[in-house]
Amino acid sequence: MVLPLAIASPAAATESQAPNQSITTSTTVVAPLPATFTDKVGTAEDTYTIPTTTGVDYLVDGIVKPAGTYPGTGTVWITTRAQPGYEIPYTLISSWTKTFDSYAPTTLVTPMPATFTDKSGTAEDTYTIPTTTGVDYLVDGIV
Repeated sequence: MVLPLAIASPAAATESQAPNQSITTSTTVVAPLPATFTDKVGTAEDTYTIPTTTGVDYLVDGIVKPAGTYPGTGTVWITTRAQPGYEIPYTLISSWTKTFDSYAPTTLVTPMPATFTDKSGTAEDTYTIPTTTGVDYLVDGIV
């Protein structure tokens, strides 16, 4: 949103002005569009997007970034500042922070059960531990 706004500012007197007279300069009030974030499981598809807003610079961690979509990692801090001739009202939200998670994608697995052979006595008793991708089997607390 862009609105014209006249601001009175003190200026030095010129030949055509009396001392202590104000000059009216014109600025345009702008409302920054919000940055957006996509945080999917894992990190491969995490992104943040900086929109285009006339009269507004977007800064990522203090550095001006053009509009576009960027990879998201760690914590990203996006702030805005008005370009010359524009003004962002202090009452508007003009900064956003996102900490991207790094959780790896998970796959649901169903462990195959161990099998036991129990014969008369204990000398020939056995157990068999199957192999299941993504499952660690423990015997007496040991893998």
